[in-house]
Amino acid sequence: MNLVAKLFLAFVIILQGCVMSKDLVLDAVWEKDNYEPLKYRKVIVFGFSENMEKNKKFEINAVKALKNEGVLATPGHEVYDFSQEGRVNPHHLKNYLFSQGFDGILTASVIDNISKDNEEISDQELEKYSEGIYKFDQFYQNRYSEISNDTPSSNKVLEANFFYIMDQNDFDGSGLVWISHFQIKDELEANFPVEDYSKRIVKSLFEDQVIVKK
Repeated sequence: MNLVAKLFLAFVIILQGCVMSKDLVLDAVWEKDNYEPLKYRKVIVFGFSENMEKNKKFEINAVKALKNEGVLATPGHEVYDFSQEGRVNPHHLKNYLFSQGFDGILTASVIDNISKDNEEISDQELEKYSEGIYKFDQFYQNRYSEISNDTPSSNKVLEANFFYIMDQNDFDGSGLVWISHFQIKDELEANFPVEDYSKRIVKSLFEDQVIVKK
């Protein structure tokens, strides 16, 4: 390999390193009023998108990141594989998860920016938005509708949600406790790896004190 080729290869490696290390840009965060950080018994992780392979990658890597922090976690597809088993009654799913010892649900989805002016999401917009997906049942229904009706868009955000399952009752206070929206336009264009999305989302869970380390 001549000197020019070596220099070009070194430049490509450096450029790739810059792209790979680029962090997600946090756009907005919402946390339930009066929420107290908890030490969760067991967390299940779901990716919601049309791309089932990326869903599984996200779930596996997010579980690794949670376990590295001492949190017991399981990839969602190992408990209920949507790609194989199809749509399920969300209330039954929640009850089944609780019966298996899960008390936390972490989800991630690429969605259209909810901001009305396609700019940064305001706290008020995110708070209002949270009302429509507060219960896991609502969230599940909305996500499946969005996946089936998804249209190409250059204005996407990566949304992460965390749900607390208190028990099997629909009126028990169980529900959404945390939302984070990340800007991802540049990362999508650069084919930013799912592995880094997973780590960043889990990092945010601890930075925002949604989960307390055991």
